[in-house]
Amino acid sequence: MTEDAPSTLVFDPAAGRVGGPDGRHGRVLPVPPTALSGTVYERFLADVELLSVPVAEGSKPIGWCIATTSPRSWPQIRQRALCRKPVSELMDPQPLIVDHTVPVDELEWVIANKKSSALVRGFIVTDAGDYVGVCDALSLLRLGMARSTRRNRELRASKEAAEPPAVPNRNSSPP
Repeated sequence: MTEDAPSTLVFDPAAGRVGGPDGRHGRVLPVPPTALSGTVYERFLADVELLSVPVAEGSKPIGWCIATTSPRSWPQIRQRALCRKPVSELMDPQPLIVDHTVPVDELEWVIANKKSSALVRGFIVTDAGDYVGVCDALSLLRLGMARSTRRNRELRASKEAAEPPAVPNRNSSPP
């Protein structure tokens, strides 16, 4: 992200990403609630960087599967049985879901005071209730850093504007 990043979550439809500029964060193809857990298991095995897979009914997110609670962390005997279950039976039905217009300050407050698990697990981003993508703590950190950089630049500009112009010293003689 550049230092001119806005103070709200960023969604770049062309790149299909929310938050940070790298490919790890952003749009993760959701699965329907009827998908078998084995489908999600295979996605986690294929991509070790994948932290979560959203579950959506149409375009509306209703939960997600988290890598640390996925079949790849289950004992092998349980894997076969659990992989045949629909994801709706194994998903987290209460992830933090935020609209992309939520200011970063407000999102940080919600995470710190109401849904601290989102700091580890991340959160789902929507646009008017429709799934857009996922963000994690690194995306949030980048947004906060961009906000701080922008605020510091604004403070410097305000300080420079408030300082009186330099007046040449008339008591000194020219060299």
